[in-house]
Amino acid sequence: MKHCPWLMLPRLTAAKIVSSLYLPMTLCWLSFGCDDEIRDPQAPTEEPSVIGTGSQPSGTAGSGGSGGAPPSAVLDAFDQAERADAGSNCQASNISSVYSTIDVSSPVVASGKTLTVALTLADENKNVLDDCEVHVEFSLLDGDSTGRFSQPIKEKDGVYRSEFLAISPGSPTAIGATVNGVTITSTLPTVTVILWNV
Repeated sequence: MKHCPWLMLPRLTAAKIVSSLYLPMTLCWLSFGCDDEIRDPQAPTEEPSVIGTGSQPSGTAGSGGSGGAPPSAVLDAFDQAERADAGSNCQASNISSVYSTIDVSSPVVASGKTLTVALTLADENKNVLDDCEVHVEFSLLDGDSTGRFSQPIKEKDGVYRSEFLAISPGSPTAIGATVNGVTITSTLPTVTVILWNV
């Protein structure tokens, strides 16, 4: 049986049409995993947006990341610094050698006994400097009474105190002091060591 060319033409045309439709879909499934539409592999992909995570770049305000401290920590540091400045009224350069004073708990002490020596620091306006961290040394200046001083200790009121141990009896001896190597020039107290009678 002979085939009519006019009958073959519609069949060939229909096959080509079906092939042209299914071939791209098949390639899409194999190459790109597309669903219902053909995607261009050259087209840029769209980044998914994240909503409600509350994340911020590291180091920005309120992030607490490695690039910056939380605001509360920064404020606490400033508050501590301000409190430290407010509680301190002393600078070594403000200490007056004229208005800083030395006192003794007793002008007379028996040999072998002790008395307390105190240094109160003040500025040029006679204001007591109660928060000074300085190096203080006491010494005996004139007279025959002898003894030795313990290491000065700064008390809570800011006064530097030392214990004087009387050793040898003699005439009254002045007690002086230096602050960071500067000599106190106010009126100095004296101490007289006497013989201790048992």
